[in-house]
Amino acid sequence: MEELSYKGFAKSSILVTSAYILQSLKGIIFLPFITKILGTYSYGIWVQVGVIVGLLMPIGTLALTGALTRFLAGEEDKEKIQEGFYSIIFLTLGVSLLLALCLWGLSQPVARAFFDGERLIVILAAFVVPLDCLNTVLLMYFRTFRQMKKYSIFTVLRAYVELGLLIYVVLAGYGIVELVAAMLVARLGIGLAMFGFILPEVGFRTPRFSRIKEFLRFSLPIVPVNMSGWVISASDRLLISYFMGALFVGYYSPGYSLGTMTAIFLAPIVYALPPYIYNLYEQGKMAQVKSYLSYSLKYYLMLAIPAAFGLCVLSRTLLLSLSNPDIANNGYFIVFFTVSLSILYAINSLITLIIELVRKTKVMGISSIIAAAVNFGLNLIFIPWLGIIGAAITTLIAGIVDLGIRANFALRYFTFPVDWVSILKSIAASVIMVLGIWYFNPSGILEIILSVIGGAIVYGVIIILSGGVKKSELKFFKGLLPSKNNP
Repeated sequence: MEELSYKGFAKSSILVTSAYILQSLKGIIFLPFITKILGTYSYGIWVQVGVIVGLLMPIGTLALTGALTRFLAGEEDKEKIQEGFYSIIFLTLGVSLLLALCLWGLSQPVARAFFDGERLIVILAAFVVPLDCLNTVLLMYFRTFRQMKKYSIFTVLRAYVELGLLIYVVLAGYGIVELVAAMLVARLGIGLAMFGFILPEVGFRTPRFSRIKEFLRFSLPIVPVNMSGWVISASDRLLISYFMGALFVGYYSPGYSLGTMTAIFLAPIVYALPPYIYNLYEQGKMAQVKSYLSYSLKYYLMLAIPAAFGLCVLSRTLLLSLSNPDIANNGYFIVFFTVSLSILYAINSLITLIIELVRKTKVMGISSIIAAAVNFGLNLIFIPWLGIIGAAITTLIAGIVDLGIRANFALRYFTFPVDWVSILKSIAASVIMVLGIWYFNPSGILEIILSVIGGAIVYGVIIILSGGVKKSELKFFKGLLPSKNNP
């Protein structure tokens, strides 16, 4: 692979990962405000809002964000870009508004089932849905045309403008209804700001929807994938609420969110990698495609494995510091399962890229539906029997099923090298690192931060000395740093 291409992807990855880390910290930063001030029950209700919005958003976008990247990433004709972009925007707006109106119409029964009768929460959440759908398309525009600085800036702004409003609402003494209203206002403002940057570049035209059949042929099989992803990752909250009440959702969700923190290292694979891969594949450069996939997996695992070990050993201490003793004592054991699920999801993302490259997206729909059915069915059995740990177990099982089906299909088309030696070195270094953290036994935020920094240094030194990262790779990464010759 050409070094210039490598550098372009690496710099995009660093930008996107930094933005994704900052975005992911939003939930962790807000957690102590809502749990310590409003309480665990209110936090459970707040989580349910995100679950409902997350259920409808994949339907509202019709997975057309994937088509935007797949078909327009290499397009240079402005009229074709306008036609494709506005076809997707208008169709997304129409479908998502229809969903919002349906949720409004069903607000009374939904409120009784999941929101303790608070109908206004459901109505406000309904109109978050079209804003979320449109904002997702607008963000995808920056990613599609590799404007990673803008993509990263708006990703962070989207998170922290909203976070600022939410913290203000909580500190001002308001409740859940006002929190959802603040979310609505923040997402409207960021959406308008993003469109303000896109409009001068692409101009405006009323679409003829000339390519919408082609787009939908690609994207519609992905809708069940996204829906099934919601079933696997979020429906457990609704079932926990149904069987056990919102309080137990409050116990479950912080540990689940903490465990998924390893997903922050997945950002390059999900957001930066696809445009590069699509272009290389269309040019027939298979050796480079495999190289990108191989190195993406290697460096993701090199970061995610120690993070997973660290989160597991620090789970109870972190939850005590970030929330309250009830949540920490009832939910810390969830972290192991969600950490494992996050790593499986990263591997699955690379396998899914192969499926998208060969345009066999129906397989993704089939695997996701099967995994979702397994997850939902087992949740009906395991949650009443084992409680919230049952939900965590079934979610991990569903992730394994989904990965198994996709890998069995995708690897028939082509495989890519896996650096197993590097993975084993990473696991060994992580074990040594967590033994040191366990011996130090940190308590409180300051000690946790110091132990994380110390653990990262120990891990890094072991990996470098053991040859987990080659000298040529270190030299390459050094070349990415700003200098007089490399601004």
